[in-house]
Amino acid sequence: MAIDEQLGESDGANLVVCYSSHERGISKTMADFLAPKNANDSAAATRTLYFVDAMDRFPVKEFCEFLPPEEHHTLFENVRILTSLDMDEFSRTVGQISRSTLALRSAHQRSPQDVPVPEVLVFVRGLDVIFRNTALKDQMHAHRSLKDAMLRLRMLGNAREFPTRTIVLFPSQGQGPSPNTQNVVQPSQKRQKKLGNGAFQNYNSLAGYLTKFYADSVISEPCC
Repeated sequence: MAIDEQLGESDGANLVVCYSSHERGISKTMADFLAPKNANDSAAATRTLYFVDAMDRFPVKEFCEFLPPEEHHTLFENVRILTSLDMDEFSRTVGQISRSTLALRSAHQRSPQDVPVPEVLVFVRGLDVIFRNTALKDQMHAHRSLKDAMLRLRMLGNAREFPTRTIVLFPSQGQGPSPNTQNVVQPSQKRQKKLGNGAFQNYNSLAGYLTKFYADSVISEPCC
């Protein structure tokens, strides 16, 4: 099942761990988010797509294939491609996303007739690389920065109005989620008692750690 179809089934999941190496599936999800839903949609919502990556690998070619040709330039203005090489840069990036999103929400609340409804989708790819680049120098600092960034993203997603959705991508190769956790997964009762307990070393992977403590759902897409 495609990423966007699985996201539709996990309505209300605002922080999602996604196992996918399928550039077209990722691109379609991003394009579907940005594309107008009807003739009046452009005035109804301001959509911003953030694509945060460790290696500046935004799939431009595949993404453009799913955009309406006449909308390429307009929709690309709503895309923010950001590179983070380590957890310090990632923390600053998340802070930038948070400040910008909160400013848009505030502007809409002050003047709902003039300022469109803000909608924000955040894709994060290469977080395992970003985390490792810091952990090799200072593991405690890497953990603190990771917790701070994830809590900020969760706060944006937990907003009562105009919640932000964050999708953290991990490669589909290798060990993904177990079969009973694929597609829509139970929200985080698991987080409530265990947040802040234990060390990252106790978990098999960064993806497993995020799933255990922060994610609302886990989805998986075949790589081909």
